[in-house]
Amino acid sequence: MNDRPDKETADRPATIRRMKYLARRRSTLELETMLGAVIDRIDWGALSGPDIDDLARILESDDRVLEMALFGRGPAPEGARPELWTRILRILDHVRAEAAISG
Repeated sequence: MNDRPDKETADRPATIRRMKYLARRRSTLELETMLGAVIDRIDWGALSGPDIDDLARILESDDRVLEMALFGRGPAPEGARPELWTRILRILDHVRAEAAISG
């Protein structure tokens, strides 16, 4: 029996740290704010290995593509699976609703 974690499990904390960094180092404050809200609210425990990979691909997308997609003015970034992209948009809808209530 092998008690060592597999590579995916061992690399997961480092991958999550990298994604948190990428979310907050964008070309505009608006994009940093939106992606930071997603990263802060996403249920990391519910994400599978492929979800983590897809989220990393999304965060590595060009800022203009991401901005257009998040504002609903363009398609989801290339490689974004519809289920994950929908989850991201739902998080942002929730954040917007919270902001409207408190502001």
